[in-house]
Amino acid sequence: MTSTDAITHDNDHSASPTPAHTAFTARLAAGAHLLNLDCGDGVDLCWLRDGGFRVTACEPELALARSASRRSGQAVRVCPIAGMRSVLPYDGIWLSRPTNLAGQQATDTLRHLATLLKPGALLALPVATDLAATMAQLAEQLTEDEIPLAICAEQPAQSAAASSYLLLTRTTA
Repeated sequence: MTSTDAITHDNDHSASPTPAHTAFTARLAAGAHLLNLDCGDGVDLCWLRDGGFRVTACEPELALARSASRRSGQAVRVCPIAGMRSVLPYDGIWLSRPTNLAGQQATDTLRHLATLLKPGALLALPVATDLAATMAQLAEQLTEDEIPLAICAEQPAQSAAASSYLLLTRTTA
């Protein structure tokens, strides 16, 4: 390994937890293994790791993956959501950026995310549009397409300053 291959850790990553972060992590066991998808520049990755969780991170854009690696001091996989594979399922998945939840691609993405989770594990989806409408549409989609995910009864409080998040859980079906 040359000096240019080393990942240098940048300690400047303090992000204040949002209600969604708090609701998500409150449901997890200490030391849970999480997947941070579309991790961007690594702010959520660092926040989750600082919370005592083991985190695998994935980002489709090389420049952002490099930034996340520098910020967190750990390797970040460079691949889209659809390309993410894992031998062992995760205790939870946190998506850092909204994903398209309409159409066949969304069905395929949700089905793929379910395969990456243990039964009962959490999935945190950021929502870019109207939360209530997205929730209704998603509930119908999960049922119609027989996707083994369910919308959690208790959702995080929403903040005007932060992205809205929807929590789902992996069912056994």
